[in-house]
Amino acid sequence: VRRQLLPLLETFNPRAVETLGRTAALLRAEADALEHLGEKLLSEAGRAASLQAEGKRAAIAAERRSAAAEGDAVAAADERDAVVAADERDAVAAAAEGEAMREAGDAVADPPPPLSVEALRGADAAALGYALRGWIKSGRGNLRRIEAGHIEAVAGLLEGARGGRVAELPGGDWVERRRGLLLFRAGERSAGKS
Repeated sequence: VRRQLLPLLETFNPRAVETLGRTAALLRAEADALEHLGEKLLSEAGRAASLQAEGKRAAIAAERRSAAAEGDAVAAADERDAVVAADERDAVAAAAEGEAMREAGDAVADPPPPLSVEALRGADAAALGYALRGWIKSGRGNLRRIEAGHIEAVAGLLEGARGGRVAELPGGDWVERRRGLLLFRAGERSAGKS
């Protein structure tokens, strides 16, 4: 590049090296700005997911109080409690799996917090890409073998109203959309060995 391409470019533009340097600096500044926007979006989506979970628990508690007072909707409240208990069991199982991997000597990252689909939907595509990359990296410990197609597949989970869909990632990891949330699921390998 230095011996052949740059001298050739300078025959067309004597200031080609200077122009390339300015362009690189601009791209670096834009990448930094997008990374900042992605981090902000990630924080907002995590906060919205927490508020969503708190709201769900409060609604279930209120429904339970109402059912106990009325005595006729106990079964509905019990069913909702079972859903929350299943979600909590999933979280406990994921934490236990991570702990077992750590005890076995595998380097594994803690699972990243769930993200609110609504908070991410409609976000700028570039900021969303940075946010999803950062979120996946926090779950895997690295971005090795993660390609643009993987990020697009995870972003595709935000479309439509249907949950229960999955985007597969290298190394057996996957991202699941369930109950208005994106959930990172670690595969069988440790996050540090992808």
